[in-house]
Amino acid sequence: RKYVKKEKPDVFLSFLMPFNMMAIASLAFTGTKVVVCERQDPSDVKTLLLRLVRNFLYHFCSRIEVQTQKGKKYFSKKIQKRIVVIPNPNHITPEERERTLVTPKENRVTIVGRLIPLKNHKMLINAFSKVHKYHPEYRLDIYGDGEMQGAISTQINELGLNDSIIL
Repeated sequence: RKYVKKEKPDVFLSFLMPFNMMAIASLAFTGTKVVVCERQDPSDVKTLLLRLVRNFLYHFCSRIEVQTQKGKKYFSKKIQKRIVVIPNPNHITPEERERTLVTPKENRVTIVGRLIPLKNHKMLINAFSKVHKYHPEYRLDIYGDGEMQGAISTQINELGLNDSIIL
């Protein structure tokens, strides 16, 4: 709150439901627009109390970004007025897909996300290891931070992929 009051940003962008709720609550009455991004199914929140608090606080943000129309429809009509659907890039039109096919590319695979068990980087690295045997020109870039960082680093070392995977 002190930092935002000092810096006076035009917009504060928040990701992940717990941080979204903290951002809205802590920036109340600062005059700062808060945009929150729900990158998971909003109905997937486990406890009723968290859902109620989140849904209440979302009335006070400037915009909410969700990934699907289903995610948008989860919220009340009043909240839906501030929702924008920004789909995951794997849900693209045939025209967009065609454009990507003719665009020059590097032999690089990139993933961005929290390094947590739910994201299953272990499976990705194992799959990349198998592909890399036949296509050693490919690289894997993993961007993120989290509790699995040490285990992922160890796995990369054990597979001898230090020159092919950047963590």
